[in-house]
Amino acid sequence: MVDFPINTGIRKIASNSIFTVVSKDADEEWFDEDIIVLLSGDKVLGTLVVDFAFSIPTVVEYTLNSGSNWIKLNNGATVDGGQSRFIDVTTGNQVNFRAANGANLIRCIVSSVP
Repeated sequence: MVDFPINTGIRKIASNSIFTVVSKDADEEWFDEDIIVLLSGDKVLGTLVVDFAFSIPTVVEYTLNSGSNWIKLNNGATVDGGQSRFIDVTTGNQVNFRAANGANLIRCIVSSVP
């Protein structure tokens, strides 16, 4: 094993990120609680980075308003394997994710662009 210290580009991750395999039903929200975005004001924009892997090809969606509306990643095409995506957000957005098919969510880590 080789140590590789990293001391730049370090950023916080959302406390409800998922690091272990969990079974999810179709259209089941991945997080028990939404990620609520808190920015310095309502005239600024932030960018979330979501890194996820799902065990089967499926359509993945995210919400910015606690599930009232869902937005398809990848223009609605199935996502295969692991992906990293950027999502622009404003303060107060309530973010969560789901997949169109039931299977195993291998991981879902949410952080922000520094």
